Amino acid sequence: MARTKKTRLSAVRKAGVAALASLLLIASGAGLERHVPVAAAAGQHTIDTIRVALYMQSDLAFKSTVPYATVSHPKGLTIGLSGAAAPLTSVTPGVGALLSYDGYRVQLLETSDAAAADRAAGAVSADKPVIRKQKVSGKDVYQVVIGPYASLEEAEAKRDALKGAVQGGSPKVLGTIRWSTGAYASEAEAVKQAASLAAKGVASAIGVTVADGGQPSYEVWIGDAVSQAEADALKAAVLKQAPGVSLAAAYTGKGAPYLVIRDVRLSGGASGKSFDIAADGRSFSVTAPEDGLRVAEKNRQYRGKLEWSVYNNRLALINEVPFEQYLYSVVGTEMSASWPAEALKAQAVAARTYALGNGLRYKIAHVSDSTFDQAYYGMDQEKPAIVAAVEATRGEILLENGKVFLPFFSSNAGGMTADPSEVWGNPVSFVKVAASPDQIAAEGKPIWYRVLLPDARTGYIRSDLLDDTGARTPSGLPLLKGNTDGINIRPIPSTSNVYAAPIGTLDPSWKVVKIAEATESNDYSWMRGPYTPGELAAKLPKTLGGAPLQSLKVTGTGPSGRVTEVEANGKPIVDISYPDGFRTVFLGLPSTRFAIEETGRYRVLGADGRSRDLYGSPSEKVYAVGADGVTTELTAPSRFVTDGRSLRVGTKEAAYLFTGLGNGHGLGMSQWGAKGLAEEGYGYKEILGYYYQGVTLVKDGN
Repeated sequence: MARTKKTRLSAVRKAGVAALASLLLIASGAGLERHVPVAAAAGQHTIDTIRVALYMQSDLAFKSTVPYATVSHPKGLTIGLSGAAAPLTSVTPGVGALLSYDGYRVQLLETSDAAAADRAAGAVSADKPVIRKQKVSGKDVYQVVIGPYASLEEAEAKRDALKGAVQGGSPKVLGTIRWSTGAYASEAEAVKQAASLAAKGVASAIGVTVADGGQPSYEVWIGDAVSQAEADALKAAVLKQAPGVSLAAAYTGKGAPYLVIRDVRLSGGASGKSFDIAADGRSFSVTAPEDGLRVAEKNRQYRGKLEWSVYNNRLALINEVPFEQYLYSVVGTEMSASWPAEALKAQAVAARTYALGNGLRYKIAHVSDSTFDQAYYGMDQEKPAIVAAVEATRGEILLENGKVFLPFFSSNAGGMTADPSEVWGNPVSFVKVAASPDQIAAEGKPIWYRVLLPDARTGYIRSDLLDDTGARTPSGLPLLKGNTDGINIRPIPSTSNVYAAPIGTLDPSWKVVKIAEATESNDYSWMRGPYTPGELAAKLPKTLGGAPLQSLKVTGTGPSGRVTEVEANGKPIVDISYPDGFRTVFLGLPSTRFAIEETGRYRVLGADGRSRDLYGSPSEKVYAVGADGVTTELTAPSRFVTDGRSLRVGTKEAAYLFTGLGNGHGLGMSQWGAKGLAEEGYGYKEILGYYYQGVTLVKDGN
């Protein structure tokens, strides 16, 4: 593609000019060919499909699971044993299928009142209850159950914890010991037999076993007993209600794959079916006539098929999808479709390489759908520009010394990419510190004013919500007034209700003092806090040993300026195993390129000429002596310190404010930086060459 290249780098990139010239790509096409040989790999590195963990209790960092996953499709579902040719059952178009496993459960209520069942489910909504439904003796019967649980002890503990939680309920544990009325030639015949038993007052479920050859057997299963004694008592009761029925032990827990099918009532009264599989690790699959399997718990739809099994005693849900189509979603999740095409292409190559470099990392999956790997949010993220970028680079990957590797990338490097020693403490040959044009993430962000309120508190308000009254304080600071109703006051310049929840609402009659201004927190520059000593101390138990937090100080930084050492109360923090862990112990900082301001720490010069440090303790008292000699105790929540030229705003009580640059670990490619380079006219190969040192771009035979 012919284009005109800009002849110079922006100021933020000047430090990286030499590095850029020595990497994969130079300005001319000849340089590209020389430094990035493009060679067919004939499928050497590629895979046809990729397995993505949507839910899984992995042995690694990814641990996200639910009791069940609700799947639906407008054109219906087909369910079968993974790898088997013949399907086992189907689900009506639009009906939700609850996928789970056969384990211990707790029944909280059994009732014929649908509204009572809904209320009971609402009372324990945090436990993700399921409402089973069956017509017994001519009337609908609803069972509100939660689970499954891997052990009887776990289920009993939950039962005891929820006693009294549901009005009219008597919690009891359900097990997996059941009786079978025998095998039937089809599912329809088994359903007919279950209806016959239900008319006699016997509740049941459909059980499907799968022989070694994949041949299914359809049965009617009765009971959810915890012990054999309980099962025997149930058998006697059933034989009284349905004399002549033949009962034998159901084939559960004996090593064969099986499926338990029940009718359920979904949210809003919609019909659904639950499918519980044997907890033996073997997976069952869900497919639809076309792409678009929707998982309600994710509120997303997916290409390919879904598989569910039990892994580490918890539900695992895997999306198996064609590899290149997986990238349609990853690139669309990781980058905005409105960004330059060359940035999207660079992300496509990096994402493709990362996925291949993982191998079968999670044993039953290559990658997860989370940022532990690379974000994957299904078909909803696919856009024409994203698909075009993936297809334009189809099969292209990066190799280091002839091998696929993990090309790290993050949202924003904060102007400088990280050195591996600053993140995980391990060297990475293809990652070096380099300037990155990330500041574009802050462009166009609104300005916020830090204001002093009439009650002596301070907070931030977006500047366009305030008007200058024209009046000034005695010290010359402007007095402002709100120009609309319901203006929120925030602790930092951000609209996030997660880490910047409002501290109040501006009274229309108030005049506030503008004392500072800042750009709204964004991926490039941000604030977090202020946090109290107690909030931070809870994350530092090893370092503090139960002592209160009195001081927090950055004592070491790495080559890019990221924090590598912090002392709490004068002692190095030992609650992390690598530097990037500071983001977690400090309550989720966007990056480790930060500074800490102790807003309650002051050095005060006393009347006797001696100075002392104050640490914002509630018990400390500070007095000011006015020009008239009158002594006044300073009790306001905010304190202002000035040398006549600048103003510092502090707090009466100790607090810690974090200000920083960047979002993510900062290793390898910065996504905002890639956008910046693309806007300067650089191609995707040049972008990759800038962020990854000494690697080769090849095209797989894909």
